[in-house]
Amino acid sequence: MAHEVIIKCIPEFELSSKDMVLMISDHDGKIGEIHISKGNIDFWPSGNSVNHFQLSWRKFAEIMKENGAQVRMRN
Repeated sequence: MAHEVIIKCIPEFELSSKDMVLMISDHDGKIGEIHISKGNIDFWPSGNSVNHFQLSWRKFAEIMKENGAQVRMRN
């Protein structure tokens, strides 16, 4: 299933006090937003402006290694 991912900020830069925000959508509409900061990665579900899910970068890496599909990079 293809998802639409919109990145608000490119080219390469170092995050300061502002989060980078990724808006995630599929064919049914907006799924939510991912907020990337120096200390955490947060998921804000669509329609929820109060409660969000937060992980430290270390915890995020652990979860990806344990639950993500390992994919070999193609040349």
